[in-house]
Amino acid sequence: MNTKANIPLTKEGIEIVKNSQQALCTVLKGKFGCTAVIHNVDVPTTSSSGSVNLTTMFEMKYCKQVVNGLKISVWKDDLTVHKADAVVNAANEYLSHGGGLALALSKAGGPQIQQMSDQVIHLHGRVPTGQAAVTLAGNLPCKRIIHAVGPCVSRNPAQSELDMARPLLEKAIWTILQLSEYNNLQSVAIPALSSGLYNFPLRFCADIIVKTVKMFGDMRTAPGRSLDVRLVNNDDPSVLEMSDVFYVVHTTFLSLIMPIFISH
Repeated sequence: MNTKANIPLTKEGIEIVKNSQQALCTVLKGKFGCTAVIHNVDVPTTSSSGSVNLTTMFEMKYCKQVVNGLKISVWKDDLTVHKADAVVNAANEYLSHGGGLALALSKAGGPQIQQMSDQVIHLHGRVPTGQAAVTLAGNLPCKRIIHAVGPCVSRNPAQSELDMARPLLEKAIWTILQLSEYNNLQSVAIPALSSGLYNFPLRFCADIIVKTVKMFGDMRTAPGRSLDVRLVNNDDPSVLEMSDVFYVVHTTFLSLIMPIFISH
């Protein structure tokens, strides 16, 4: 499958490319099989203040094609602006979006996000831990929001508490992937569910999420349909843990020679 991506450069990157265009193109072709076409490097666009104008950028850390048409990747990006068919909201059982990622998505998506969530609760009751509900995405740049309810543990939880909560987080991730397929979605962005406000240690959370996604791919029964699973977080600790676990679980991975920033 051919893929085309536009890659805006930072001011420092422009200077590097100016001096080594041919070498960069050769390396990209040899290492990744990519054909690089560099535009407008000699005359970068500048603002009235003289600084280089950059689009909102996100960074893909690792990417691996898994079996049966499922692709998994790790990203650093803001889920309120990430372009995927669906983004996952770290929701509570009553879909009351009052804090954390839930509040950020609700604000960015507009009042209809909370209104649609209230309607789900009115019609079907609370969403149990480990389950999820799907709504339209309001003003967000995606088609759907998957409101997933991960388990909550106490601060500084004992290992026994984490072991009891683990199946619920696995179930939540599995439900997200099943709903993505049921709704004919081709891409879904999943955060570090149950970390943050729900107190899951990041490493434990990342381990569960990455391994569950891989298992889903291994057991997938609809290999003809592609599914792009993106593990997306906007904070460095979460991105680093996801990347590290990704590297451990997937022995082959995309080793980037430099950060690649791709415009929305």
